[in-house]
Amino acid sequence: LQSLLPILWTKRTKDETNWRIALLDFLYLGNKAEGVQRMFYVIKNSAVDSLTHTPLDSNYVRYFDDYGRMCFNLGNEFYEKDKLIAYIYFNQAAATNYKEQGRAFLRIAQISEFDPNVTIDLCKKTLDYLDKLDDSEKAILYKVMHQAYRKLGDFGNASYWFEKYKTF
Repeated sequence: LQSLLPILWTKRTKDETNWRIALLDFLYLGNKAEGVQRMFYVIKNSAVDSLTHTPLDSNYVRYFDDYGRMCFNLGNEFYEKDKLIAYIYFNQAAATNYKEQGRAFLRIAQISEFDPNVTIDLCKKTLDYLDKLDDSEKAILYKVMHQAYRKLGDFGNASYWFEKYKTF
């Protein structure tokens, strides 16, 4: 596939080929960072709606979804080993308009618990994607919100989020 790239003419076929190479690198060849980097260049040069940041070409939605998932999965791999690298990958996933974007915001909020104001802002962004979270992720969200408000001394909001957390 890589030898095809120089002879391809259209951007669309080059992007399709790069997408396939990135998936092979990420899923089968163990070159996860290279796969993510290749996908980044594909989506970086894609035409997107200026308001929603969704791709204008519906064929590119899968590229955005795969890139977001790749970044999210790498963030999870580094979560226990190196929070900084995990944060970088989660941040890339959160900045990408893809189906599971809310999960990336939640993971960044968990990493950012040292600053309750940032945590609350990230949790509020996660709330926009509440319907895409599973029950365990919702419980984590409510717990993180409770802890952040408690750190700020806002016990009214802390109590509200604790009650939501207790339902899980």
